[in-house]
Amino acid sequence: MIKIPARDRLLLFFTAVLILWRPFMAEWVYPARFVIYETILVLFLALGILFCRAGQRCVRSRFFWVWAAWVLLTGISAGFHPMSNAGRLGWMPVVLNGGFFILVTASGASRWHRLWLMAALLIGSLGAMVLASVQWSVDFPYLKNSLAMVPLSYSDKVFYQDFLNRGRILGPFFSPDLFAGYLVMIFFVSLAFLEQIERKILYVIPAALLTALFMTRSLGGWISLLAGLTVLSALSGGRRKSLNFLILLLCLGAVVLWVQRMTAGSEAGSLENSFRQRLNFWKSSWEMFCYAPFQGVGFGQFPKVYHYFQQPLAFETRYAHNIGLQLLAEFGVWGGMWLACWLGSFAAESRRLLKTPSVNSFADKALLAGLGAFFVHNLVDFSFSVPQVSDHWWIIAGLLTDVTVGAGFKPAPTKKSEPWSQ
Repeated sequence: MIKIPARDRLLLFFTAVLILWRPFMAEWVYPARFVIYETILVLFLALGILFCRAGQRCVRSRFFWVWAAWVLLTGISAGFHPMSNAGRLGWMPVVLNGGFFILVTASGASRWHRLWLMAALLIGSLGAMVLASVQWSVDFPYLKNSLAMVPLSYSDKVFYQDFLNRGRILGPFFSPDLFAGYLVMIFFVSLAFLEQIERKILYVIPAALLTALFMTRSLGGWISLLAGLTVLSALSGGRRKSLNFLILLLCLGAVVLWVQRMTAGSEAGSLENSFRQRLNFWKSSWEMFCYAPFQGVGFGQFPKVYHYFQQPLAFETRYAHNIGLQLLAEFGVWGGMWLACWLGSFAAESRRLLKTPSVNSFADKALLAGLGAFFVHNLVDFSFSVPQVSDHWWIIAGLLTDVTVGAGFKPAPTKKSEPWSQ
């Protein structure tokens, strides 16, 4: 049996617990101080690992420097808008993104370390799906009758009444669309995990994830899943037939969702209204950018200034529902430049991965497809702006860091003399 140093075991255990806990750590439920404690905890751990030999591999990844530029950009924005509360509190998701990335990179030093971390992601998603099923069967009937007594704005009541009427599950998130964006990324993690652990019983995990994704009734989530699977099929010659069959089934599911949205019983839930509202959000976001093209309206200030640019008949919103417009509105041209750097780094790391000979390349490509699906989802939704979801992008990026710098998913060592972590 291979002996793992106590320090590595402790780091792996602590990282796995944080990953498993992350979907349930909702910033919109828990007190702000609780989130601050979590942020400080992850920050200090990440800084400690960064200066260790095991943690320095993350510095060789372009993703680390993208995150460092993100910290710099938010700091400059806070300097331009010193009176902004979001300029201070908004650092929490930024620190969490990088903290999780560094923790996972330092913890995933071998194939088996990364299997443990992927298992933590999957167990967390199963817990979220159990919570969603309880909500759907127990809480929703009660909420339908009590929603009228809850002090919410008109647009919020219309929104919640719509997903209650259509049974849209949301799990530990405040929106079914956020839950969908989370499930799409975890689905690709499940494909990578199944490549490593070939047990037929485990196929129930991606099946459950697809079922939960369908129950969110999120067309944006379904489209991002199809986009990720299409790319994965194109990159995986040996599994192309089975993936194409799955894509065909998912296309049929997309048609069912489309018809369901077209025949929605409420005006708010109709597909036409969904498109109309997003067009209104995008127009308002573009007007914000035109108002302050150089410095933007400020990091986290979108919901505070939105009502000045709100279109007639448009709902209230905290997000632009498009990652590019969100960054342009809050950071001006600098936000657009940072997004271009992020996408360029993702493309460069993807190219390097595809050129890296690895033992289990399908697992690497599945994780890569999950990262790409996140960008597709954020063309029409806002999971980038919610760390409860976006943290998982950086966790998966951390799992891929060794691959992109040349280590790959290597087999576990078989001799006692071989080091466990490289």
